[in-house]
Amino acid sequence: MKKRIVTSFASMRKKNDHSSNLETEILYGEEIKIIHNNGEWFYCRNIYDDYLGWIHKKHLGNYFKYTHIIINKNTIVYEKPDIKSKYLLKLYLNSKILVKNILEDWTEIILNNNSKTGFLPTRHIKLNDDVNAKHWLDYTKDFIGTPYLLGGKTLQGIDCSGLVQLCLETNKIKLPRNTVDQVNFTSKNIYDTKVIEKGSILFWEGHVAIALSKSKIIHSNAYHMEVKVEPLKDAIKRISINSGKIIKIKKIIN
Repeated sequence: MKKRIVTSFASMRKKNDHSSNLETEILYGEEIKIIHNNGEWFYCRNIYDDYLGWIHKKHLGNYFKYTHIIINKNTIVYEKPDIKSKYLLKLYLNSKILVKNILEDWTEIILNNNSKTGFLPTRHIKLNDDVNAKHWLDYTKDFIGTPYLLGGKTLQGIDCSGLVQLCLETNKIKLPRNTVDQVNFTSKNIYDTKVIEKGSILFWEGHVAIALSKSKIIHSNAYHMEVKVEPLKDAIKRISINSGKIIKIKKIIN
């Protein structure tokens, strides 16, 4: 059975318990497949990246075919096309929405399984099939200062592999969720290289960073506990203590 996430995001957990480890976060409108359930908890597969885990039923709604994608780092959905109206929910980068009507500056979207609508800024969305004018690497800078959260994938908190996956997705480049799978992944857009350049993805054992240039990287990391830009040489020196040398470099073709 297919469902969609109908809250700002859903926590996918290792076990069917709110206190269980956060595996990843699945954004509003993303499609999941229910494998089985245990009371109020459903064991699901994220259709986008095949990630498996438990999601509470409060996050799940009826399947809908989305039309547009959120291209801002986050946005607010209002009850009416008026900034003074009631705030309904917040949506994050790459959330999938079903548009009912576009009114120049405001777009009306369908919420809560077709029973309610809300309004958000039109400039914060794009058609699913449209090419994103903003380069994926530029999205990484929107997350500077975002808290480090293991399993996180929003502006509220994000981890190293989540940052890479999320930003690449803005340009329709697919990558697995976790570092252990990303490091061995190749596609027509992603392949191994030995050269560090702007846009390269750098892997250590259990960690991944993005090169902004030959000498500077951006990454979400547990040392700074946030998304941080820093000199590559400083990161190499610090990370080598626990994780050794860089084990792989990947080039991204956009």
